[in-house]
Amino acid sequence: MEEVLIFGHKSPDTDTICSALVLANLRTKLGDTVKACRLGEPNKETKFALNYLNVEVPELISGVEENQEVILVDHNEYTQSVKGIETAELLEVIDHHRVCDIFTARPISFRNEIIGSTCSIIAKMYREAGIQPEKSTAALMCCAIISDTMNFNSPTTTPVDRVIAEGLAKWAGIDLDEIAKEMFGAVATLKGRSVSEILYNDFKEYTEFFNTECIWSGGKEVASSNLTVGTFQSLIKYIEKDSSKYNPKFFEKFDCVFVDEVHRAKASQIKNIISQPFMKDVKVAFGMTGTIPKEKTIDFYVKKLGFKILRENHRQDRADIKLDLQFGDQELEIFVNPSAPKRPNYPEALGLRHLAFKVKDIDEAVAWLNERGIETEPIRFDVFTQNRMTFFKDPDGLPLEIHE
Repeated sequence: MEEVLIFGHKSPDTDTICSALVLANLRTKLGDTVKACRLGEPNKETKFALNYLNVEVPELISGVEENQEVILVDHNEYTQSVKGIETAELLEVIDHHRVCDIFTARPISFRNEIIGSTCSIIAKMYREAGIQPEKSTAALMCCAIISDTMNFNSPTTTPVDRVIAEGLAKWAGIDLDEIAKEMFGAVATLKGRSVSEILYNDFKEYTEFFNTECIWSGGKEVASSNLTVGTFQSLIKYIEKDSSKYNPKFFEKFDCVFVDEVHRAKASQIKNIISQPFMKDVKVAFGMTGTIPKEKTIDFYVKKLGFKILRENHRQDRADIKLDLQFGDQELEIFVNPSAPKRPNYPEALGLRHLAFKVKDIDEAVAWLNERGIETEPIRFDVFTQNRMTFFKDPDGLPLEIHE
């Protein structure tokens, strides 16, 4: 009987290599004729895990023949798979990534779960089959789960990953934190690694958007082409400040413009870039940000007003930051979320409208605020108390009152 080949994606990471190995082990125990393979050179972390557990590296393959029976792990996309996958006989897919463009002529087993590692899924398959993995196999799955979840710190981590890893570790007799420390320590340094190894360490290739091939984290196709890389700031400087050197032809071959950390750019600067003649020929333009801009809030409340940060909690499930600030004997909770709707001030909403602070001398308080770059409204009299008062606003537009 011809062997069924089991393999993960190109530029294999620890989860993709270990998934192929442990699934091959399980299928063999179930009576199938299978072989674990790989589509590239294992990285240093993976090599450490395999050497640590005395496990052989799977066989390297560069392509598959037509009608070759295969099982895919840790991917389900043509561009990430082996050469010839389009004409192979796909039997099964086990993955934890988005569902992509793999299609088949007949129904197959397709298992895709919202979980942090493909090995977490395969560990469940061992249990479902009533098979106890060898201790080395259990340890191998632990290494994969630790790697893909960044020791349970990745946003893709689920409680199930931790439960599975802890159970496997107990059976294998290993300490999860200790193995994580050694694994990550093996790749912490760039010493002795070539530029190619660093760039292609976790290279993945995707095909989507306008039927155009997009390469992320480098790639051989890109390496053979002319690639211009520059910062948004340098582009602004080139256009705005070095107009004497401005050469429109420099931009004529721009097919794609990526602006990272876009929240740091001024609206006028973005508008200036978009209005440039070369932008009319740009096929794709992306503005990206992965940082919640908390700097203005901290600058206002902490650096200018003198509040003390008691706690700073990043709530990944809500994509915001909760700052607990101390003001005298009181605490304030400030939420930073750039995608939240702006609070209505005019017309005034019901309930608590603003915060008010009592001061001894409003002239001194206003001068103190103005020295710190905080604008205040003209001083006026409270119609009820007949005392002087005024307003200023925080970066989110919340009115703050000072009152004698």
